[in-house]
Amino acid sequence: MFFLLHDKKFSTALIRLFLVLKVILTVNKNLPAQPVLEPADSLHRGRIGLVVGVAGGLTVATYAGLGIAWYGSGLGGAFRWFDDSRQWLQLDKLGHSYGAYHVSRSLMASLRWAGASECSQLLYGGLSGFLFQLPIEFFDGFSPDYGASWADLAFNAAGSGLAAGNHLLWREQRILLRFSAWPTPWAAQAPDLLGRSLPERLLKDYNGQTYWLTASPGRWWGRCRWLSGAVGLGGAGMVGGYGSESWADIRAREYRRYFLSVDIDWLAIPTRRRGLRLLFFALQAVKLPAPALEWNSRSGWRGHAIYF
Repeated sequence: MFFLLHDKKFSTALIRLFLVLKVILTVNKNLPAQPVLEPADSLHRGRIGLVVGVAGGLTVATYAGLGIAWYGSGLGGAFRWFDDSRQWLQLDKLGHSYGAYHVSRSLMASLRWAGASECSQLLYGGLSGFLFQLPIEFFDGFSPDYGASWADLAFNAAGSGLAAGNHLLWREQRILLRFSAWPTPWAAQAPDLLGRSLPERLLKDYNGQTYWLTASPGRWWGRCRWLSGAVGLGGAGMVGGYGSESWADIRAREYRRYFLSVDIDWLAIPTRRRGLRLLFFALQAVKLPAPALEWNSRSGWRGHAIYF
């Protein structure tokens, strides 16, 4: 791996990244860390109503969009279960965990802002991610192209569990689940499955998606809290064929990709600006484009000057 440091593009990108981080830290070094939004001292009914209203509106908008993107062929027939746990190198399952995690994380933070008790934050916020994605299995169960999946339900629970576990252990999110995506040539081989437009490809083309677990050691040690390490999982060679090709042929084409990178824990950067705190909260969902090391079974170790 150390030969990658002799790669000029990789080393230059790494140096630039740390210079940017140094500037951010220097500008804000004398400011205390603050919550995203100042929490109410007690239960604030107006804020609770706003949280419920916004959550309900976003839920309706999300399922309207999914109805167009995923269920264009319509729903019909008897409800059925389908074991898809071996497909797409489980990256679709990580997508379920990712969605559940960030819904739970967001609602727990919103309930804190509304003055809800710690128990309510953990119970309702923690369950929200799982419940938010539960209708997907209902729709999948009636879809002629899919089927309800126990594996999906398990990964939904894992995502919400990660958010609730962070809250229960530390009252903050120290171990984060993040996402990055980029268009790939694989989508052109199966556009009906992987999407034709750019938004569809970012949603459906698992070849371009990477899911990351990131954590800042400084959250425990008290120094450089903004600097995080990241471990990522992606894949390639996924163009479908499930049910029509042999598993031997599919496994010969598909392979996993493993990544090591750096990231920023945005909420560890102190600022008095409410708009920046909200922006930082949103950025916690996305992996920072940064230098990365990759290992896969096809090409071994390789470096990326910038990977997203």
